[in-house]
Amino acid sequence: MLNSFVFVLLFFIFVKFATLTCVRCPTGSVAHDEYQCVLICEAWYCDRLVDCLACGPGTIAGTDPQNCKTCDPGTYSNSNNTECLACSAGQETNINKTGCSDCEIGYYNPQPSQMCEKCNIGTYAPNPGSTNCLKCPMGSFQNMSGESFCYPCGVGKYNPSSNSWNPNDCLICPIKYYCPNDMTAQPIICPKNHYCDSDGLSTPKKCPVFRVSNEGESKCQFSIAFIAITASFCVIVIGIIILVVRLKIQNKKEKQKLLRPEKLPENETLDFSELRKVVPMTQPNQIVYSGL
Repeated sequence: MLNSFVFVLLFFIFVKFATLTCVRCPTGSVAHDEYQCVLICEAWYCDRLVDCLACGPGTIAGTDPQNCKTCDPGTYSNSNNTECLACSAGQETNINKTGCSDCEIGYYNPQPSQMCEKCNIGTYAPNPGSTNCLKCPMGSFQNMSGESFCYPCGVGKYNPSSNSWNPNDCLICPIKYYCPNDMTAQPIICPKNHYCDSDGLSTPKKCPVFRVSNEGESKCQFSIAFIAITASFCVIVIGIIILVVRLKIQNKKEKQKLLRPEKLPENETLDFSELRKVVPMTQPNQIVYSGL
């Protein structure tokens, strides 16, 4: 009985293999073993060696049929997910990994197939899509990375260096100079007929009337014209004073001369006989009006 069953089983196996023929695998597939074909997927990957599934954004079909290859940073997958394409300088892979986006302000990318990086301290990137960072100009500084601007030193200060990151690089404008702008590179010498008498000035001070100064002065002096006018006025005033004094002295002398009798010459006596004819003699103790 057992021998009959084994014989029948062997017969059927013989018939199966005797009638089996090989069939060419269809296009896009290869033989996995003697009995099964496996799909060769382009832009797809094989799930359990049976079905082809699409690769996701930022990936492409690689040599491994069961896994997709991730595109490198700075690259993205094309619409068919068959190739990774490079982003241009000033760009990086977008968030969906399906294209490129410009670098944000404060960031830069100098060459293709790279990701954007922060600008270093002392530099800035004011526009999106920058391929390089700009140095902070003189009169400013930037002490943080990834910025789109530089801090101005402010009026009354200056900074002669570019690419500055230290706030202490901003110096106070010295005496005899002024710093008018908030981003002054060099202090400006105080102009003629002005004076700069303190540190940190943003505007020069104008000399008062009748005073002048040369460039780079901290105070004003009286002008030569003013000195000449003043001296002339003083001379005139002094001359007038001297003249008035002399006139007063002369007038006083003349009055004294009128009040004082003339001195008679020697050996000459005064004859009052004629005087009595004109002026009657008074009695003793009689008051006479002299007219003075």
